[in-house]
Amino acid sequence: MKENRHRSTQTLLILLIFSMFALSSLLLVFIGADAYQKVSRSLTANHQMRTSLSYVANKIRTAEGEPNLKLETMEETKALVIDSEYDNEVFKTYLYCHDGYLMELFAGAEDPFLPDTGEKLTELHDFSVTQSDGLFLITATAQNGNQFSISVSPRSY
Repeated sequence: MKENRHRSTQTLLILLIFSMFALSSLLLVFIGADAYQKVSRSLTANHQMRTSLSYVANKIRTAEGEPNLKLETMEETKALVIDSEYDNEVFKTYLYCHDGYLMELFAGAEDPFLPDTGEKLTELHDFSVTQSDGLFLITATAQNGNQFSISVSPRSY
């Protein structure tokens, strides 16, 4: 009888130790998954920022000189406007932030600016471009509040 009670106690202790091991393993998995999600969100936000800044910087660099680059405000939307000419027709490329996205609109010079018709490039909280001494300062703010900036000099002809 004592021997059965002793074995029951041993079995109970083994099950208790196994249960503690299983619970601690599960807890570590949840902690690791949470850390992975935070790192993944941060990497995604940083990638979106670098991509959007690089895209706008390359648009400025490929513009045919500084006279074709303008900062305009239309319908309460601030935009970088790039003039270009194809087959003797003038077109405008608008880069602006609208409804939480960096947007691009390619339109004829005489076409009206309609912010909703642009193509969504990437999610942004805010986007601004300023010009000083021949440099364009591009500032983008991610949805998480992180702000990134880059200075770009357009090509001169």
